[in-house]
Amino acid sequence: MARSYPHYCSMATQTSEEKNATMQKERDSMKRLLEGAMKDDADAVAEIVRKYTTLQDDALSVLMGFKDGRGRTALHFAAQSHAAKVLTYVLHEGESTSSASNQAAAVNAADEQGITALMCASMNLPPPDTPVENLKTCIDILLKLGAKVNMKTKAGATALHYASGSGAEAVVQGILSNPKNKPLCKLVSESGTPLHWAAAAGDGGAAIIKHLVTAAPETINQPGGQHQLPPLIIAVAASKDDIAAKLVEHGADCGAILQGNITIAHIAADNGLVKTLEQLVNNETGKKCLEVKNAQGELPIDLAAENDYTHCVQVLMGTDDMAEVEKKMKELKLAAKERGSKSGANTGKPQTEELPPPPTTQAKEDPDEKAATLKCVEELERAKTTTNPDKEAAAAEKTKGNEFFKKKEWDSAITHYTAAITLFPGDETYYSNRAACYMSKKMYKEALSDAVFARNIKPEWTKACYRMAAARLQLGRFEDAAVAAWEGLKMDPSNDEMKALVQKCVKKGKQVYQAKIKKEEEKAAER
Repeated sequence: MARSYPHYCSMATQTSEEKNATMQKERDSMKRLLEGAMKDDADAVAEIVRKYTTLQDDALSVLMGFKDGRGRTALHFAAQSHAAKVLTYVLHEGESTSSASNQAAAVNAADEQGITALMCASMNLPPPDTPVENLKTCIDILLKLGAKVNMKTKAGATALHYASGSGAEAVVQGILSNPKNKPLCKLVSESGTPLHWAAAAGDGGAAIIKHLVTAAPETINQPGGQHQLPPLIIAVAASKDDIAAKLVEHGADCGAILQGNITIAHIAADNGLVKTLEQLVNNETGKKCLEVKNAQGELPIDLAAENDYTHCVQVLMGTDDMAEVEKKMKELKLAAKERGSKSGANTGKPQTEELPPPPTTQAKEDPDEKAATLKCVEELERAKTTTNPDKEAAAAEKTKGNEFFKKKEWDSAITHYTAAITLFPGDETYYSNRAACYMSKKMYKEALSDAVFARNIKPEWTKACYRMAAARLQLGRFEDAAVAAWEGLKMDPSNDEMKALVQKCVKKGKQVYQAKIKKEEEKAAER
């Protein structure tokens, strides 16, 4: 927490007890401020601002004075939660008491990763129970305060990248409505251009494709990301049917031949992407792909049949005669069996490690993780202000915990790791070890909370990413798990354990997706 208010200079003359009491008040104030920002409680935020406003410090200075351990201000938290009421209050106070330059400095303050409030607002779509107008309002307010759309994170991403990755069409449309911002579409981050981010986006991704391609048509086939792949391959590999189909519709090159003689059509057929296949059969290059056999001698239609994707086979056959489709599927399955191929085998696409997971670096917002982050902020401040923390005693408790961990006595291990945290809450390994115990006890929410703590304390720690991914995976959040695992893999590309976890997350996600598609096909067949 960064504070520099005049009335705190007197702390130099305070006793140790008085200093501790003062710092405890600071921690309590910061907790209420950040919690108010996250919950869109403008009254709570205003109360804290009034408490600390002096002749030297206006409202924005007060808001910027409080920062968590990662350099995030109340504006970051409010923007990420689409807290329209809080941001409306900030705008009013900013216009009333601050100069335009001070407003711009406040709204463009970046955290340790270079992330600004505008990027935070662009990272997530509003929750189902939140009006989408809140997002538009937040973006408008941040822009009025002077938010810069061309600011980049340390990884080279802008607000346009984040909005493209989250599927926030309104934000993308708003940014690109200014012709001066169109060059942002060409900016290449570590995960590629905004179009690469949109290629693996969720809801809204397909609509965003049109805006990005119209603004910068030359990016549609541009390689990007660690694996230097074009957006279309990323979309089909991530099973984003609407997005892949839209890319083909807008002229994406669908003639790429990957390792194993695999085409876009093979991947689409293996993933059950009906809309993409519909585009391919009406595309001259796409038609040629349909006649290409992979290294196992399989055509795209073979893979669709092996996976029981009836509608895909129907599209590839170009017929409405379902009896003929069923007959063809039986023939193809029999042929596959004779070739020694297993139904559903992973032969229609490159190995997972050769494909990137979704390029967006933000997982969907989760209430439990948000609460853990807020709690972590409080604990980190306690660690910073604790007078002479007994780190040796904490380390001793950790050692005891490790001994019980080796014996698989999880409850006893948790007790000692908790004791270590109580003595010194600023060590990420205590939370990570306790998370491992919770995982073994199948207490996945508790494990995720501790993993979030560890990641907040040490953002660039691979093990914290692994813990988060493993917990999210067990909670059924496969896409978010893949994001966390991929972030860890970027930190340590040679980590085989992390590579395996990325593969597992992607595989699980695909299985769920395939089951959903199959169920929809069965319902359609009954009608």
